[in-house]
Amino acid sequence: MWLAVIRPATLPAGAAPVVVGTAVAAATGGWRPGVALAALVAAL
Repeated sequence: MWLAVIRPATLPAGAAPVVVGTAVAAATGGWRPGVALAALVAAL
């Protein structure tokens, strides 16, 4: 039952924008690991 609650099918859809934003930030020199991790946790 708990597996249905964590929405395993939609986890990649939630993480994708964070990964893309993190990649853009890294490419432009503004990558901050704490912010990236916080955004990923909030998205999931």
